[in-house]
Amino acid sequence: MLELMFGVAILGIMLAFAVPSFQASQANSRLRASTSDLVAAVNTARNQAVNLRIDVRIQALAGGWASGWQVQYLYPAVIPVSERSERDTSFPQSGDVNITKTGGASALEMVFQANGLMAGGGTRFDLCSSSGRARVLQVSPFGRVTNTDGTC
Repeated sequence: MLELMFGVAILGIMLAFAVPSFQASQANSRLRASTSDLVAAVNTARNQAVNLRIDVRIQALAGGWASGWQVQYLYPAVIPVSERSERDTSFPQSGDVNITKTGGASALEMVFQANGLMAGGGTRFDLCSSSGRARVLQVSPFGRVTNTDGTC
């Protein structure tokens, strides 16, 4: 019986060290996923704007950037819906990563024009996880994305 109690005590001590590390690992994974999704959305929007020769908007969902975003194709009204080759795409997020946007024409959206340039100039996204790690995405007016470490 003493051996069993000793084994349970050691297991409890090991779990006390493992649980916080696991939670930080999950938060870092969510930060990487959100960063990757946002980079993919920006690259997709710019490429599609140039390829389709239309404006493409990335807009925050109802709860803000932390809730996710949508890539919207701004087809001219003269193009019937049946002839539109692309559909709007949503990138919902778990909300565990705080995302703020600064710069550009609007805090809740960014638009790539048909020529590939971003309306309103460059912008910056700060992504901060619950673990305290952060990423900074700088998007140039030409659509070039740089991804660096940041601070919360």
